[in-house]
Formats: sequence, structure tokens, C-alpha cells
Amino acid sequence: MGMLTYIPPIINLFVSGTIMYYLHYLESIQCKCSLTFQRNYIYYYTIAIFVINALSICFQQKLKDLALVMLPVSIFLLIAGVINIIYTFEYVNDMKKQNCKCSESIIRDLMFIVAILQSFVIIIFVLTILSIFIFKFNLPMRSHIRSVKTSLKLN
Repeated sequence: MGMLTYIPPIINLFVSGTIMYYLHYLESIQCKCSLTFQRNYIYYYTIAIFVINALSICFQQKLKDLALVMLPVSIFLLIAGVINIIYTFEYVNDMKKQNCKCSESIIRDLMFIVAILQSFVIIIFVLTILSIFIFKFNLPMRSHIRSVKTSLKLN
């Protein structure tokens, strides 16, 4: 199990590094149609995620020990991640609509695919949390309804 825990952060480092390279490249070639506020947000968010993944590889056990401290950070990162997904969809779609030739790259497509995958992960996460709450709070209601039905049949 030990080595397997390093695989997701390493994959995230690779994807983040690729996206950072691409966004920096667009700026260096002065690709005007790609230099938007969404690009800036995506770029700085990706740098933050890159650093967090690098730290999580180096300090994995320490982060597990600080799980309660990391909860507010995780919630903040979840919100920032949702904003990043929205901006990524807007950014890639805008560049395609503008027929932005200087931004054409497989990495642009990768960004879109990663945003779709992240969307699915967040949707599954939210549905799981909702189902846990619904299951947890409906259990007492079901037993109460059964007892009411049973008492009604007896009378």
C-alpha cells in the first residue's frame, strides 16, 4: 500500500506541470487570445496544486497526523477547484470559439479532459456525501414509520 499512495500525487504533479508549462508558453509567445483572467486563475491555481502535491509526497505521514488542521484547507481547495473547473471550461471554449491558432495544442485538450474528470469526481463526492446524510437521517424515520404502522394495525 505504501508506494501506491504516491501514484496520485505524482500523476497530479505531471498534469499540473504540463498545464503550467503550456500556460507559461502561451504568455511567452504573447498569444493575445489566450491571455485572459481565466488563464491567470488557472495558472496560479495550478502552481498552488503543484506545490501541495509536492509537499504531500514529501510529508505524507505528517499530513495524515494533521488531518483536522487540513480540513479547512481541503474545503478551501475544493471551492477553488470548482472555480478552476468552471474557468477551464470557459477558457478552452473561448479559445476554440475565437479560433485562437496560437493556443492550439494537445495540452489545451488535456486541460478540458482533466476538467471533465475533475467534475465527475466532485459530483460523485457530493452525491456520496448527500447519500450518507440522507441515509443517516432517514433511518430513524423509517423505524418510526414502521412502529406507527404496526401500532395502527394492532388497533
